[in-house]
Amino acid sequence: MLSFTVPLHVRKNSCQAARISAHVRIRPPTYTWARTFSASLPSYHLAVTVLRTLLPNRIVETRQQIVDLSGLTRKFVKVPFYHPRWPTPFQGIRISNSIFDEQITRFPGDTRGFFYYRPGVPALAGGVRFRLSDNAAAFNAGRDLMFRGKPWEAQLVDITRCDVYRSFIPVLLAEGLVDEDLLLDARKSQDAWNTRQRFYSFSDPFILPLQQKVFTCGFYTRKGCHGHRFPGLCTKDNRRTKFLHPYTGSILAKFEISKLPEHAKFGPCLIVKCLEIVEPIGCIVPIYDGYVRQPTPGAYMRSGEKVWRFPLMRHLDTFRDMMEQEGLLPTD
Repeated sequence: MLSFTVPLHVRKNSCQAARISAHVRIRPPTYTWARTFSASLPSYHLAVTVLRTLLPNRIVETRQQIVDLSGLTRKFVKVPFYHPRWPTPFQGIRISNSIFDEQITRFPGDTRGFFYYRPGVPALAGGVRFRLSDNAAAFNAGRDLMFRGKPWEAQLVDITRCDVYRSFIPVLLAEGLVDEDLLLDARKSQDAWNTRQRFYSFSDPFILPLQQKVFTCGFYTRKGCHGHRFPGLCTKDNRRTKFLHPYTGSILAKFEISKLPEHAKFGPCLIVKCLEIVEPIGCIVPIYDGYVRQPTPGAYMRSGEKVWRFPLMRHLDTFRDMMEQEGLLPTD
């Protein structure tokens, strides 16, 4: 016999929402069930995915469902928690392959797994990631969903400012993963430039496209966010009237605080270290003399015979908070 599905809306009423903490409550939930008829007895299954935990060790205890994003551009996940100081227009989260809903693409096939909270160092860098896994037992052996070469992640800054992710907050608070002071600091750390490249520490790795004329980024601390634009960021040949970017491709890089003696007179200086090649590097200048050195994993970026440097003390208004966080401000 052919089977077919008839939607059956069942509202589950409760006298009062159960308390999770002093303020977080479980909503009296409205569930949508599907009734499936076949040759055997009718069976029921929950048609809406519900987020019950962000702790991997509570997946079994809370009967957390596997979240299936395979081939979708968006998915709504219901959250049965509520916090009066962090209201949201939705009773759940709307997941897409881009935090900022730009260039929406489909999730890859076999994108099934669980949301979980990954603490950050510093704490402001924490966020919710998606672990690809077929069951709770395989969680630790799974891997994080990747997007544009980096793990898909709704960071605390996104969660506190984006309506579609704000429903993560009651779950984070209920499970003691964050406190409200941290959330308030994340909410005030708003980047006026809305930059995609964020630094919570100078040493955070980042993708550097070698043809990018201006590298725009935000430096986040619990005191706020300051944006900065690096013209060329060690990839341009500035000997000519028209600045030239001789290489194509991209690298994974990170800033370091220079320990080179020739930089000591400038105070703390950022230098850039190439960690690995992300996209193959090519030179677009015929018979180029190599004034800007081709990036090599493990080497510092150079122009001519000198290692590229960026003196932080010349831009103290922008970098003061990050320098204070990392103990780089002069004591006298």
